[in-house]
Amino acid sequence: MLKDITIGQYFPGSSPVHRMDPRFKLIMTLLFIAMLFMGQHLYSICFGIVFCILALALSRIPVKLIWKSIKPLIPVLLITAILDLFMVDSGDVYLHWHFLKITAGGVRTAVLMVTRIIVLLAGSSLLTYTTSPIALTDAIERLLSPLKKLHVPVHTFAMMMTISLRFIPTLLEETDKIMTAQKARGASFSEGNLLQRAKALVPILVPLLVSSFHRAEELATAMECRCYRGETGRTKMRQLHAAGRDYAAMAVTRCGSGKNHLLRRICMEIASSVKTPLSQTNVKSQKSRIFLLLSFGIPMLFLAAGLVLQNVHPFGDQQILVVDFWHQYYPFLRLLHEKLQHGGSLLYTWDSGLGSNFVSIFAYYAASPLNLLTALVPETFLRDAVTLVLLLKVGFAGLFFACFLRGTFRRNDFSLCIFSVMYALCSYILGYYWNIIWLDTIALLPLVVLGLVYLVRDGKCRLYCIALGLSLFTNFYIGMFTCIFAVVAYCCLCVCYLRWKQLPMRTLAMAGCSLLGGALAAIVLIPTYYALQLTYSVNNAFPTAVQFYENWRTLAANLISFHEPTSKDGLPNLACGVLPLVLIGPFLRSGRIRIREKIMAVLVLAFLVISCNCNVLNYIWHGFHFPNMLPYRFSFLFSFALLTVGYRAFLVVLEEKCRVWDLLAMLAVTVGVFLIAYNVQENRAVYWTAALMLLYTGIMLLAYRQIFGKKMLYLAVSIVLAFEMFQNVKLGTETVSTSAYTGYPASYTDVENLLEQIDEQDETPFYRTELSTWYTLNDPALYGYHGVSQFSSMANENATKWIRSLGFPASEAGNRYYYGGGTPVGNAFTGVRYLISRASTVLDDSAWEQIASSESCYAYRNQYDLPIGFRANASLLEYDPNPEANPFDNLNALFRLATGIETPLFTMLEVDSVDYEGADALKNSYGNYTYHTDASAESHSLQYNYRVLLDTTLYGYMNLQDVSNITILQNGVYKGYFNNGKQGFIFPMGTYQGADTASVSMTLPKDAVSGLIVLYMYQINPDVLEQGFAALQNGGITLTEASDTKLSGTLTAEQDGVCYFSIPYESGWHAKVDGVKTEITPIAGEMVAVPVTAGTHTITLTYCPKGFVVGVCCTVGAVLLLLAVSFVQWKTGKRLLQPVPEEQAEFAVPEKEKAEETES
Repeated sequence: MLKDITIGQYFPGSSPVHRMDPRFKLIMTLLFIAMLFMGQHLYSICFGIVFCILALALSRIPVKLIWKSIKPLIPVLLITAILDLFMVDSGDVYLHWHFLKITAGGVRTAVLMVTRIIVLLAGSSLLTYTTSPIALTDAIERLLSPLKKLHVPVHTFAMMMTISLRFIPTLLEETDKIMTAQKARGASFSEGNLLQRAKALVPILVPLLVSSFHRAEELATAMECRCYRGETGRTKMRQLHAAGRDYAAMAVTRCGSGKNHLLRRICMEIASSVKTPLSQTNVKSQKSRIFLLLSFGIPMLFLAAGLVLQNVHPFGDQQILVVDFWHQYYPFLRLLHEKLQHGGSLLYTWDSGLGSNFVSIFAYYAASPLNLLTALVPETFLRDAVTLVLLLKVGFAGLFFACFLRGTFRRNDFSLCIFSVMYALCSYILGYYWNIIWLDTIALLPLVVLGLVYLVRDGKCRLYCIALGLSLFTNFYIGMFTCIFAVVAYCCLCVCYLRWKQLPMRTLAMAGCSLLGGALAAIVLIPTYYALQLTYSVNNAFPTAVQFYENWRTLAANLISFHEPTSKDGLPNLACGVLPLVLIGPFLRSGRIRIREKIMAVLVLAFLVISCNCNVLNYIWHGFHFPNMLPYRFSFLFSFALLTVGYRAFLVVLEEKCRVWDLLAMLAVTVGVFLIAYNVQENRAVYWTAALMLLYTGIMLLAYRQIFGKKMLYLAVSIVLAFEMFQNVKLGTETVSTSAYTGYPASYTDVENLLEQIDEQDETPFYRTELSTWYTLNDPALYGYHGVSQFSSMANENATKWIRSLGFPASEAGNRYYYGGGTPVGNAFTGVRYLISRASTVLDDSAWEQIASSESCYAYRNQYDLPIGFRANASLLEYDPNPEANPFDNLNALFRLATGIETPLFTMLEVDSVDYEGADALKNSYGNYTYHTDASAESHSLQYNYRVLLDTTLYGYMNLQDVSNITILQNGVYKGYFNNGKQGFIFPMGTYQGADTASVSMTLPKDAVSGLIVLYMYQINPDVLEQGFAALQNGGITLTEASDTKLSGTLTAEQDGVCYFSIPYESGWHAKVDGVKTEITPIAGEMVAVPVTAGTHTITLTYCPKGFVVGVCCTVGAVLLLLAVSFVQWKTGKRLLQPVPEEQAEFAVPEKEKAEETES
């Protein structure tokens, strides 16, 4: 244990931290400690962690050494954490047992305190690890030199401090030797009471003191022999000199403890990066990864600052879940999180849409490798983990773009950071960052194009294959855009690099590598392809005429900064910073850039802009369909291309030291942008953009006049860019907005309690549950139960039609179907056994029995419950649901065919009277009305009254847009309400007695003028219901096994028929009856059904997504082939393709500055 204490040790090295001035290191350490313990905000701790990690990486100190210094203090850390955990009493109470209480404030304080101590130990240890005793003595002496005026013995004090610090390892080593010797003589230091243990330490302390005095005497003798006389007459061989890196590091530390640390940090990193002249930086001579680290970290810090300003948790009470992130992405991520932590198949899930192909859901929503990190955290912190994943994805976008620039242009200086930040924080990402599922592929795009550069220029294929495969794996949809752009990029690279005779082999290699990359992702691509054939999106028709959406000037004006990005609907997000815009002029002017490069750049940018404005190209880009919301989803490609062009021009301007014609070209572009955007885009944004363009031009002018060196040039550009990026991030996060953290999901604890109570009461291996009113459109995935609802781009169109025909809210075009209201027939044919009400009791009390409650939530059991499979008449195969028809007609037909009872289950009621206020309605046919509002009225409401003749239960159906709630009244008294969505659905009205009046009331929006109303009212025949359900329940299947991909059970059929399963049909399902493979005969091609004969049978259903086995084989084969090719190349030392000659690969860089590129 004592050997693990490393305080005071020196670790020799030649790292940048070792070479720093010890005075600066000492001051930085003090500031670092002050920042950790005096900072009042979490960002101080975050900055300390980042600063510490960066410093450790630069110092090249082994992590094992740091761990050794922390490990002995683990007991102290645990005691500190426990004290803070139980002594701090503030915030929400997590645990309360007798006198012990754990609160949110206690957890927060414990975590922060332990983190502070660990970071403090790791960071402050660097001072002694990287500073020799002599240098540390000199530093203390120089810093305390002003005290000499007060006759303070500064030199003696510094020498004593240093010797004391350096004696710690020596004394620890001596103590360890003495303890070992005592143990060998039979001594024990861990037995007996406290007094006995104290006595056992006496034989250690006496020899240790003697040894210490002996060593001190030897040290004094040695110093006297070397004529040491204190400070008097003493010279120093090593003089302390401060360099640029010292001031830059000091500025970073100071900014970390100040208020505006982000902007200052950017500026100081520039100063650090440009200490070496630009002409001396290349990949071969400078192995440091500092610029890649900065490219990764700076965008993260900017976006994190924007989220903090929006009070995102844990810095406030908001979260980043909005729009589809709220409805879709997080519920599916929670579902994946549950499978990863608790087990479960990744092939299928019962927690979405009656059962769904999980491979396709995973491929579109959750295939990011970073999602695996969320498995390390409990569900309580999952939303915070997702926020961290978002920041990491933005960071990787910057990192990979920096890798692309570094590998393509063979540069390794701070210019990588400048342009990578603009890519990672372009308007596309700032507007669509809530669409977190796309960001992986956007981040990987630079690696795909870099792989193409390596393939065309250097004959290397591996990076392109892996990057393309990973891009398609993480999100096949955005990966499709990458594939299309890869073809465009390949053509450009061929024009820039190749000659005609080199083209065939390179093209063949590109095609082969593309297939290999696709094969790497085939494990998800092939099953997803078959799943897509079942979705609504395959029904789109190719446009018959070419149309343009926007005025070209309006489109071009969207290139400027300082305006709100499109977050849902609007213009394409094309802006990626002012700097690449202003550099278009020098790019087109420079004679160092070949004409072919200019032509290809202009063509690519023009093609992408036209694609955003032309309906045919837009249709093709989006996989031959027009997207719902979020237009121009490929516009990030324009930002990538523009930044690449801008970087090309930036390098040329630097190498030519900026000429007059460049300045004039920049001014011309500035004027052009101003004239195009003025009065089209927000004028405030136009003025700011023009001001920054002039500012960039002025900076280049100062560089041209040699007033600014390259160091100052980088510094000035970075300051302007930091201001621009901060403003854009602020606008982006404000535009995207946030939602409340504490209210999501609603009543989660109560619903979880009820689900646990239901699970304790129900011993069957499978059942379905639903919420009486939806919270999101993916409540089963969000709350974690087997349910009906699903909102997904991979939604099965046939299942959607089936659900809509049963009277549930659904939309094929909207990719959604979800539970709302319901009838006994609809609940039975979807297998819903339990219902949870979050706000009030259910109205249909004749069909539901309350079995549990938790606070204001209640759980009910279906009195007309049918298992997931049951025997029905063979005539059910004739059922042809019509989702456009009256849903009660569909229910009557379904019930009649399944049971053979001809008496209608539902019969209609006519309207007895109406009450209109501020509006009037004209009846078109039964249940169909056209309303018109009175513009002078303050409110508009419609109420329809029905006279009930018999004791019965009523069910209504309404389809009316823009009305939030449907209010139910019985004899004029409020009875309940239902949420009204965009899709019509059946809702229970409750039980009524003869002569009662049932009313449906709705309030129209104030701005409503006219519209259509569909309102049906039906009563149920209880005798027919009891008779039919008795017959169906007798033929219910008794499950003996239920898992994600397998159902097995026994069924007794009184006569021949079919076993209907409330499972959406797809070809991945396979059935066996009594061990014999049996063909599934789906009902209307939509729901699973298996023919059965009279008698008792064992039915087994198994699932494997169509194409999954083939996909696995393709992926495994591709991996083996890639490994085999890599092994052969490594063994033979030969490439499959020869690199192009050096003169063909020149990028306007002088020969003396070319460097050999290393492929990462």
